[in-house]
Amino acid sequence: MLEAESHSYDLTQRLRSILRLKADASCIERISARCSLTRAICTELFSTRLEDDTIIKTVRDLDFSAILKPGDTFQVRITRKRIKRGVLDTLRLEREIGEAILSHTSGARVDLRRPHTTFLGAATRGRFFLGIQRAEMPAKPYIARSPRKRRFFHPSMMQPKFARCMDNLSRIRRRELLLDPFCGGGGILTEAALIGCRTAGSDIDRRMIKGCTANIKELKSDGSDLVLADARRLPYSRADAVATDPPYGRLSSTKGQETRALVESSLESISSILPKNRYVCIALPSDINIQKAAERNSFKMEERHLVYVHRSLTRAITVLKRI
Repeated sequence: MLEAESHSYDLTQRLRSILRLKADASCIERISARCSLTRAICTELFSTRLEDDTIIKTVRDLDFSAILKPGDTFQVRITRKRIKRGVLDTLRLEREIGEAILSHTSGARVDLRRPHTTFLGAATRGRFFLGIQRAEMPAKPYIARSPRKRRFFHPSMMQPKFARCMDNLSRIRRRELLLDPFCGGGGILTEAALIGCRTAGSDIDRRMIKGCTANIKELKSDGSDLVLADARRLPYSRADAVATDPPYGRLSSTKGQETRALVESSLESISSILPKNRYVCIALPSDINIQKAAERNSFKMEERHLVYVHRSLTRAITVLKRI
């Protein structure tokens, strides 16, 4: 997301469920509008060992006068990451941190409903982090857009959080054109439109094109350029990025084509319309490896992430860069 929005950053540390990085705070608003799998963005105050006494002492050593003014309200929330219940009493630690903050401020008070400031703590594998929450990404809008709640439903449709994640992995920028050559019910295009991208999609199934059109209209977006077409012979001259979830022949038809062959042919078509140094994000069953086909069509594999769906399907989310 930072790459897509042209923000520079330095990666400080990558932990389970926590990413620490140095970046200008001006990026927060734009990045938070794109997030799907991120729960919150904070300005870090400190990190220390996961020991109650050490945490409270560190809090007491901080100067909160520049953060909380007289009359300001605040709350303290703590989340556990990869820590068993019983190892950490989060309610007690929240209360003790709150008391320590109150002891160093004048006129501030606790408000658990509508605080001016939220101090968010995260505990993970021997470390504790405390920060000021700058953005929180609620799950409710994604739940409201879940496939079964859309105007058109098909069992192959991807959950909106993962569709948004694929858009982000494609590094698409606002106002640029994102193409989904296997658009299906339009989940990927919907999420791209919501972050301000222009969208185009194609599908070989007329029913899917009609359903995709209905789903996009439902959100009252500016619409998408949708065409009935074969992904192996795309009727486009250019796209800025591609994100797609091709049919696997399980819940969605491949029209008699073997999935691997279908995808390999579509990569040849995509390569002809995608500029150099732009990206394709594609979801496939983990047992289908497209690296050789990608290299033949001037793509370099940048990332591959495995996502368990159910017992018979693990998706491989693969990011390719046009070279």
